[in-house]
Amino acid sequence: MFNIDIPIFDGNIYFGKKQGLIFYFNNKNNLLKILNDTNIEKAVVHHIHGIYYDTEIGNQKLIDMIADEKRLIPQFIVNFSVDSLIDFSKNVEKYKIKTLRITPKEHNYPFILWMVKDWLGWMEENSMVLCLPYYQIDSKEIYETLVKFKKLKVVISEVHYSYFSTFIKIVEILPNIYVDISKFYMMDGINFLINKIGYKKILFGSGLPEYSPAPYIFYLYRCGLKKNVIKAISYDNLYELIFRN
Repeated sequence: MFNIDIPIFDGNIYFGKKQGLIFYFNNKNNLLKILNDTNIEKAVVHHIHGIYYDTEIGNQKLIDMIADEKRLIPQFIVNFSVDSLIDFSKNVEKYKIKTLRITPKEHNYPFILWMVKDWLGWMEENSMVLCLPYYQIDSKEIYETLVKFKKLKVVISEVHYSYFSTFIKIVEILPNIYVDISKFYMMDGINFLINKIGYKKILFGSGLPEYSPAPYIFYLYRCGLKKNVIKAISYDNLYELIFRN
């Protein structure tokens, strides 16, 4: 029997139905059951309606679904090209949002300075965390833009192995980059990342409901890591980033 004796803080879970998927979360109770089964104590959650349809409606759906559940940390979707920074910042303040997720390719805008500098400057000033799914942004744009915002904490997530050659250079060069291991499929990949950037910049993420968290957790326990390193990756690093940044 595999026993999970370390709390988990999952950095990548979403509500809403993605086209082609049978299983999805349309209420928090279904999600909480899975979190209980896998010893996930907290989770950062977004609603994909904000990616594929409308950010304002999607973010409100997220808030309504989470309600007063303290285990679920809301992550707003933002479209830097069309959302109003003034209006958006009011909702961020109202709901005490600490992290935003962007999807530039889906929202059809480049991640370049003249498009995003006001948003990133505001996020940096307010100590917010930016989440970037790697496949959503050109690697050249990531470097050339984020090098100007070295105090902004950035999480790169969902790194497919085909992007690895550029991804690893970016996380080595930029000191403010963290890596969410959701969809990070590479032989002995966790130890490779630790050797490159250190274990304190690696975060647990599953991609639930698209991917089950259980194999990721099992994998962490079988990497030959010390218990304090597993705990840091599984929980402490993300907690520090979200709540003590």
